[in-house]
Amino acid sequence: MVALQALPDLAPTPSPTHSPTPKVVAATGGSAVGAALSTVVSWAVVQYCPITLPDNVAQAVTFLIITGLTAAFTFASGYLTRPSRYHTIAVDPVSGRARICQARRS
Repeated sequence: MVALQALPDLAPTPSPTHSPTPKVVAATGGSAVGAALSTVVSWAVVQYCPITLPDNVAQAVTFLIITGLTAAFTFASGYLTRPSRYHTIAVDPVSGRARICQARRS
C-alpha cells in the first residue's frame, strides 16, 4: 500500500502592493517621450507653416499638438505593454474596493 502525502500548494498568494505595474511604468515613459516629441513637432509645424498665424492661434495649435501627441503616446505605450504575470486584481473584503496585488509564494 502506498501512503499519500500532501503536496505543497504552488499557487502564489496575492498580497497588496503599492509598487507600480509594468503598464503604469510604460505609460509614464510614454508620456515623457510624447511630451518631448510633441514639442519638436509643434515647433516645426508653427515654424514652417506656409500661412502666417496670429499669436493666439499659433499658441492654440501648439497646445493641441502637444496635448494630443502626449496623450496618444501615453495611451499607446500603456495599452501595448503586456500585463505582469505577477500582478492581479483582488477585491478587498472589508471595503469592497478593487486592489492591485502582487503574487507572493507562501
